[in-house]
Amino acid sequence: MRFDDYLGRGDVEKVAKDPGISRALIEDAENRLSFVRSVIDAVKIKDGNARYIFENNYDILRSCAGCLLKADGYNTKAANTHEIAVAFIKDKYRDFGEPLAEEFNRYRRMRNESKYRAYYVSKEIAAESVKVAEEYVRITRLIFNSKRL
Repeated sequence: MRFDDYLGRGDVEKVAKDPGISRALIEDAENRLSFVRSVIDAVKIKDGNARYIFENNYDILRSCAGCLLKADGYNTKAANTHEIAVAFIKDKYRDFGEPLAEEFNRYRRMRNESKYRAYYVSKEIAAESVKVAEEYVRITRLIFNSKRL
């Protein structure tokens, strides 16, 4: 589903831009990324922590999407906020490119499986997700700074 479809259904509402929340969300993403890096430096990615590193990286992607949603004046109201965030990035921010947008959607599904069905997350997926999170933070910071909020 496209972002405008969610908007039309009332799952998303147009509100005043919120620079404070937007700034807090990009800072949260940057802090989470710093934390993930410190964990990896200290103990490396192992079978026992891969799931948690991956889930933290997914939360970084969500914070980046939330930053831009708030910066553009959108508020999600539905239970499917994760899907809405993916659609928003795909439709409104081509800066991320199709591959990164697709990774967000893939990670959304994997995170759901990991969180609610004890899906196994490999060390390789966790390591890959760090690189994706780094790109999301980098691109989001550039976009946020260009908005001059």
